[in-house]
Amino acid sequence: MAQIILPIAALILLLLMTPLLTSVFLGVTTGIEDLFVKETAEEAFKGTIPGRPNIVTMCSFILIAITAILMMFNPKNLEKHLLWIGLIISILGVIAIIGYIVNIPLLYYSIPKLVTPIAFNTAILFVLTGVGLFLASSDKSKIMNGDKK
Repeated sequence: MAQIILPIAALILLLLMTPLLTSVFLGVTTGIEDLFVKETAEEAFKGTIPGRPNIVTMCSFILIAITAILMMFNPKNLEKHLLWIGLIISILGVIAIIGYIVNIPLLYYSIPKLVTPIAFNTAILFVLTGVGLFLASSDKSKIMNGDKK
């Protein structure tokens, strides 16, 4: 079942996040912004494009999709990729959580009129996802080394 769901989920993530991330750098809207949430410019956070996620959110989701694709192909150094991707995603989430705790908007990736802040619950989920990938990398290496505890 995972062999069917994993590629579909990775493809959906890539099809949604890659155009959105590209649109940030090109300065255009894609229409994907209105796909799930309809909000007006007045409802958008401090002049950013309504419905567009934070850049860190988009990059983290793209990394998660890449991880899913890597897991499908199962390269011999998969545990190293899982470790690094998990570490990157966790660090990005931890920085945002610290930003919310100490009330420094730049730490939760908020740049008015340019980037919406990452949501607090999204930061927590990225930390958990990163830790999960980190743990998966250590479990994978134990299994590959013959340690079956």
